[in-house]
Amino acid sequence: MEQTPANEIEKKPIDPAVEAEAKAQAEAIEKKLKKSLDKSSSYNRNMLTIFLGILVYVFVTAATTTDMMLLIGSSMIKLPIIGYEVPLLYFCKYTPVIILIIHLNLLINLSLHAENYILWLKIGNNKPSYLVPFVFNYSYKYEQSKLFDRVIKYFVVGLYYILPIYILVWTAYKFLPYHDRGISIYQNSIATIDGMMSFLFYLQIAKLNNNIRLKQLYISFTVALIMTLLSWLIFCSVFVFSNSREDWLGLFHRNISLPRKTIVSKEISDVMIIHYLHDNKTKNDALREQVEMLDLRGRDLSYSNFLVSTFINANLNNANLQGANLHDVNLPEANLQYAKLQGANLSGASLQGANLISANLQGVSLFGANLQGVSLFGAKLQRVNLSGASLQGVDLSWARINCSTIDDTTNLNGIYYDNIDNLFKWNEISKIDNETAERCEKSDAVLREQLEKNKDTKLFLDINKKLACDNAAMAKSISRRDFILTYDNGTKVSFIKEITRHIKENCPKFLKSVEGRDVRTPLQKRLDTIRIDLSVD
Repeated sequence: MEQTPANEIEKKPIDPAVEAEAKAQAEAIEKKLKKSLDKSSSYNRNMLTIFLGILVYVFVTAATTTDMMLLIGSSMIKLPIIGYEVPLLYFCKYTPVIILIIHLNLLINLSLHAENYILWLKIGNNKPSYLVPFVFNYSYKYEQSKLFDRVIKYFVVGLYYILPIYILVWTAYKFLPYHDRGISIYQNSIATIDGMMSFLFYLQIAKLNNNIRLKQLYISFTVALIMTLLSWLIFCSVFVFSNSREDWLGLFHRNISLPRKTIVSKEISDVMIIHYLHDNKTKNDALREQVEMLDLRGRDLSYSNFLVSTFINANLNNANLQGANLHDVNLPEANLQYAKLQGANLSGASLQGANLISANLQGVSLFGANLQGVSLFGAKLQRVNLSGASLQGVDLSWARINCSTIDDTTNLNGIYYDNIDNLFKWNEISKIDNETAERCEKSDAVLREQLEKNKDTKLFLDINKKLACDNAAMAKSISRRDFILTYDNGTKVSFIKEITRHIKENCPKFLKSVEGRDVRTPLQKRLDTIRIDLSVD
């Protein structure tokens, strides 16, 4: 069978009907694709608008977050426009993952749109202006000039790939002074995931056009990398290189700073304050009696700045205040039990009525501080500057006070301790160099002499009786120390019973601060439990 030559096949005319049908099918496909792209452009444009609104909303909310709100963990943050209040911690925890989920959905839809859009551009002489207006469409093919083409390309890259990372890093940065390692790691991890996700989607969409410009690729990757590295660098400035109360490099605000503030869990109404002023009381009296406890238990407040501030009803049990600036701070009745205060500046501080049982005050400056009637039971006071400090009626039982500095202005009248030798025991004597040990030995000799000279159980009790009648806060604080036993004609007398009897007779208005409270220490409660168990047996 003879075959038809190839040149004759090429010359064979195409059936007009077939050509018309093929053209009609192509036009139908193109029309259908355009309709799909119009719908996709409209949807993606609206999604982008909503997403940008969310990012701006988060940015403004984070920007209005103050150090006071970060200090009070139970603070409610008022969302702009809608006025709805949500817990600050919830906002910091859930906002990053919400942004990540919405951003992922946005990039997935953009990738699908880009695939159809590029196909539509190739099948005909189509232009972005033929479709529903959408900024992404113009980033592939702009009809005016190369300058506008570049501007729109970088604008789209900024909106879709850079801005979300920036907002995530900004949120993590604003939350940084809260000093929560777990939440900060979580926020930075979300920012890192979002950065890598943005770069991978950018790469995928760029491949669809077979026109990956290395310059744009390098720029987008570099920006994403810088943003994520910056986020982790800020994180490390607190949790790795945190060795100064100053903001790191003078750039990152990493520690809470609330100088000259009155710090309470919640403000009270002006009417209530006026009512107290009318009764010849002070605003602080109103706050102490009407405001709930400020719960800062276990918080990391290291290197914070509370210069000349006043804490009302603060519970700082086991809080970390290392290196904090507490100069001239007022901490009436504060619970600082087991608090970590190494290297803090407490010079001029007023700690009357504070509970410093088992607190760590190593290396602290207490120059000119007022610690009258404070319990330092089991506290660590090594290398403390006590010059000018008032320690009248202080309980130093089982404390450690090695190598501390005193002078003629230090007031140690009526102190109490169990055994003088216990105060000068070094737990880590092997770590002290010879020069330091020699210097400490001399200062300890002077301090030992003054402590032995000023220990007076009767004066200790008299001072605390007087302090208990100064105000309700002192009565409440002093009544905590039930473990101290005084001697009356050779008979052991419970300290709390003696103080309570004195309050009944001399200042009954403060009696309610003492009565009805379980004033036993945790150690006592455990011992009492043991006694009960033994008695049952």
